[in-house]
Amino acid sequence: MQFVALKNTRADDSQSPLRVRDQRESTGIQVMISEESVLVDDDFHHLGDLRALTWHETVPPYFDFRSMTWTGSLWNTWHLRIPAPADDPAPVRRVWDYFQARLVAPSWESRVPRLRLLRSVSLALIPLGIGAVIVARTYRDDSAMQDVVMAALFVAMLAVPIGVVVGGVVHYRLTRGRGAQGTGLV
Repeated sequence: MQFVALKNTRADDSQSPLRVRDQRESTGIQVMISEESVLVDDDFHHLGDLRALTWHETVPPYFDFRSMTWTGSLWNTWHLRIPAPADDPAPVRRVWDYFQARLVAPSWESRVPRLRLLRSVSLALIPLGIGAVIVARTYRDDSAMQDVVMAALFVAMLAVPIGVVVGGVVHYRLTRGRGAQGTGLV
């Protein structure tokens, strides 16, 4: 079956949770798409948080539904690849138009926990860089510690600017920028 062979040779390592039985080579695959779900063969999938829909003009052609699911600690992204009829463009166009109108943009609130962590880590780099400067100044005249002084200066030159710039930008986004608009997320 062309679709199963195509599904198994993806170069981008993205996984599709779709299970198609290999014995369907001669009979084809039954695909039923409703407003909220997809049934392929005997495999049911809900299309809740649809983030992207891509049409692939391959042999055979297929839709790539990309969704994201929150597991409580991280976002899982998955691709559901659905074969489409190559000979009848009308139902393909209806599916495309319907689901393009349903796409959900990622919410700002979903990014806030990651931005808070980034702010904390980048602000922790500032004392690290200051400590590295103190170590470099303390041992600058000791010839046996020149490697330590050079490493400390290197760390200071990276840590302080990254901490100030990244931490400041992220803090602004969380408190006064787009993240603070009506969310109360500080």
